[in-house]
Amino acid sequence: SVQSVDWILKNESMTPAEFKVFSELAAKSDCPKINAYLLHRGEKKEINPRDELLFRLNSQEPTLRDDGYHQILNDIFDYENDHEVIVAFLKSKPSPEKADLVLQSIGTQLKSNEQFIKELLRLDNTRFSVASQALKSNKKLIIDLVKESNRIGLAFLADIETELLSDPRFMHELWRLQPMSIRYANASLLKDRSQVMEYLKSYSGLYSLLIDEFKNDPEIYMTALNQDGSVFKDLPKDVRNDSSIFMLALETAKSRQD
Repeated sequence: SVQSVDWILKNESMTPAEFKVFSELAAKSDCPKINAYLLHRGEKKEINPRDELLFRLNSQEPTLRDDGYHQILNDIFDYENDHEVIVAFLKSKPSPEKADLVLQSIGTQLKSNEQFIKELLRLDNTRFSVASQALKSNKKLIIDLVKESNRIGLAFLADIETELLSDPRFMHELWRLQPMSIRYANASLLKDRSQVMEYLKSYSGLYSLLIDEFKNDPEIYMTALNQDGSVFKDLPKDVRNDSSIFMLALETAKSRQD
């Protein structure tokens, strides 16, 4: 099974007899991981370069942490549109600089591949800038990603097409799925007082992003403060000096902790 192969690759704890059986199975299965492992053990003389590269990445050999990484990087550049190779590289936990270097060089096919972009964001949710312009404006994809926000977060929204961030209906839909999404909306969408009031009832953190006119609006700041006492730090100075406001902030913070 894939699980047993992965376990063997990481442990290399087979007895000679077990290794003999493993080798016989490898000859029948032609599994790339097994073949790479056999090459690693000196039991095979030839191997597909791609399989060898995947083995080195998946096994996280010490060479991934030293000068040997230079050769791995050179090899990876030959697989600019290979989903499996690029993901295996990123899972090997390269430095941010090396990850940047590889992601900047990936091919057009991968940049336009929804499944690759989704997997990329599950590894690093700040990498949506890598996606093609078509994917950055793909409403269905973005909605699917927001639905996964508990897993991947929302940072990717900073890189979606500006037109979408200015689209009131689309941003409202994202807000309904995940209230914090609204913090990425274009400022032009936060000038409707009634809409702002609605957003604040489910996401008080929006208060810090509002224009001064709204920050000084008693109904607005009270709505936010009743949701979250930490809003107190963003209130206008003269409002913070009001002892009743200070007490309300303490009570709200305490109730949230309880």
